[in-house]
Order: sequence, then structure tokens, then C-alpha cells
Amino acid sequence: MFANQDGTTDMRDAPQIKRRLVIVAALALPAFVYRGVVQLSGYLDSEPQIQKALVVTRCVPGVRSVSNDLHLRPQQCARAENR
Repeated sequence: MFANQDGTTDMRDAPQIKRRLVIVAALALPAFVYRGVVQLSGYLDSEPQIQKALVVTRCVPGVRSVSNDLHLRPQQCARAENR
């Protein structure tokens, strides 16, 4: 469970979320936890990866909500070969 008796949460819960993201979704993301609210942030390659990260995190026991600060990785523009 993430919430302590006084309703606070400590950072030892973040590693559990990170492990589950790596094991289930093969994603390494920062996860910050406070009072059962998890903030995910970073860049991923596709919208399905973002959705999977959110679902995996929401399924961790004790997570009350997920703050999504995940973004699609910017695509690199192809450089013109002839300048």
C-alpha cells in the first residue's frame, strides 16, 4: 500500500512502480509518488507506449491516480542531402 497511516507517502514506493513499468511494459521512466498520486514524465516513441505506461501504473496497488506528463518523442527532420 502506498499511503501511510497519516496519509503521506514516501519515495520508497517509486521504485516499485518503476520496476513494474520495466518488467511489464519495457519502459524506463521517472515516477514520483505522493499520497497515492503518481507523476509519470518523459518522452516515449508512440501513443500506445504512453497508454501502456498509464495502464500499468494505474494497476499498481495503492495508486489513487496518475498525473500524465508523458510526451511523444519529437521526430527528427530528415536533412537534405544536397545543400
